[in-house]
Amino acid sequence: MTWEAELVGDAADLESLRLIFPKGDAMVCRDPTGRYFITSSAFDHCVAAVEVAPLAEDLIVMMNGIARVTNLSYRPVSIGAHFRDAPDRTHVVIAGKTVEVRTLMPGPAEPAASPPGQVWIALAAADPNVREALELLGAGTLTWDRLYKVFEIIKDDVGGDITKVGLATSADVTAFTAGANRPDVSGSDARHARMPGATPRRAMSPEEGRQFTQAVVTAWVASKEAKSAYHEELDDE
Repeated sequence: MTWEAELVGDAADLESLRLIFPKGDAMVCRDPTGRYFITSSAFDHCVAAVEVAPLAEDLIVMMNGIARVTNLSYRPVSIGAHFRDAPDRTHVVIAGKTVEVRTLMPGPAEPAASPPGQVWIALAAADPNVREALELLGAGTLTWDRLYKVFEIIKDDVGGDITKVGLATSADVTAFTAGANRPDVSGSDARHARMPGATPRRAMSPEEGRQFTQAVVTAWVASKEAKSAYHEELDDE
């Protein structure tokens, strides 16, 4: 049994997500009525929509994180109330404790392009640090606190210094840290209420902080992807 869970959000964001996940283990599709649905092999064992819902909620947070790294203007979408069993399109609406079931006619499938998000999904499934970073990026507003937590995950993952592995320059890390932590730079949005020392000459704005995080996450995941591909080549020899 293959279930599909409805996605709700801005049309541009939904279409952006479809282009990132057009096919594969986690896929976003648009039906003939213009509605968007998510499906995954993780739903295959489910026999009822109420089992699909929490799995879909967890998955969309991670997919939102991937989309945000791809496009900073992307706004997270969410799981709606509509679920359907793909083979016969039995449609289930979950609203509180009431469940309505009806059958819809299937529409024609749309050809899909190469899925850029599948490698990220696979890496997140195998690497808890990647998963945690993407979940932080995919849920909620990208505040300094959230961005800095992602930075800390990556910093810990690479051994304590992201500059030594080429993910960022020392100047950018210093400017990012100043923007994130210092109240004399970011006011009440800063992570700390008091910080010693003079105001630094350069500190990142929230937008620059988001761009910095996007670049670092992209480079970090790319390095993991390269290592994974290298080990696969060795295994094939």
